[in-house]
Amino acid sequence: MGPKPHRAVDTALTALAAFQSASLPEEVGAAVSGLLNAVTQGIQIEAQEEDVVLSLTVSNEVRGQMGVMIGYAVEQQEKLVAQANLTRVAAAIETYVAQNNDLPRDLLNDAGEPILSWRVRLLPLLDQQALYDEFALDEPWDSETNQPLVARMPSVFGDDSDHHSHLLAFAGESMAAAPGRTGLPSDPAEGTLAFIQTYGDQSETWSAPGGLLEFEADALKRTGDSAFPSVNVITADGKLHALSRWTRLKSIEAMLTADGGEELDLDEVFGTGASERPSNRFLNRILGN
Repeated sequence: MGPKPHRAVDTALTALAAFQSASLPEEVGAAVSGLLNAVTQGIQIEAQEEDVVLSLTVSNEVRGQMGVMIGYAVEQQEKLVAQANLTRVAAAIETYVAQNNDLPRDLLNDAGEPILSWRVRLLPLLDQQALYDEFALDEPWDSETNQPLVARMPSVFGDDSDHHSHLLAFAGESMAAAPGRTGLPSDPAEGTLAFIQTYGDQSETWSAPGGLLEFEADALKRTGDSAFPSVNVITADGKLHALSRWTRLKSIEAMLTADGGEELDLDEVFGTGASERPSNRFLNRILGN
């Protein structure tokens, strides 16, 4: 048996009040306030013999407010799932690094050309050994054998209907995850960027080679969400970090080179020294703003 009607009302109102007190986008906060007001003023309780009947007149405005709240809740749930998936991938990368003293990189053919994504290398560490065994590791991602496997993208890499992933490698020639490179960077691994979670249109087929090769504006064809104060990155030691949008330009440039030998204050970048600073053009190009 469910809660008594008056308890159900009390529970609903308590939930709405808690929702209202949370830090919410302006539109969502307004919807919560409007819905709370409608519930408290429009609910009717009527005794019918042994039952208590609750009724609430729902206007089109209230329906719209409920839609805003539901949309926001779904969005937040999707973000939680995406973060959990990213955490799993980062753990797999960290394990790969520990086992191989190297980063997972795109697979190459005999001519040194990338043919399969580094994500394929991670499959055994993500409980996907069976899928990994079906790949022909010496054939391109779109070969007769490998092409059908594109549609079987593990959900940990995303839920895009086109089987695209937004977790990209820093794969330029001087970067940590460049194809053909072997071994960990000579720069401290904990301060060298290896992977980044992008947004919008900047993605790639999950099993195809690729990555971010340069940072010219015309090469970054996506739109970042300026509401996010940070972007998720994975360093060459396999650790997941939130990189502030206001990280200093000099620090970002140092983190993008694998063997540059630049000095870097990790506490300023990832620790208590990280502070809100005006956005710099370089990171905004990465984030697509």
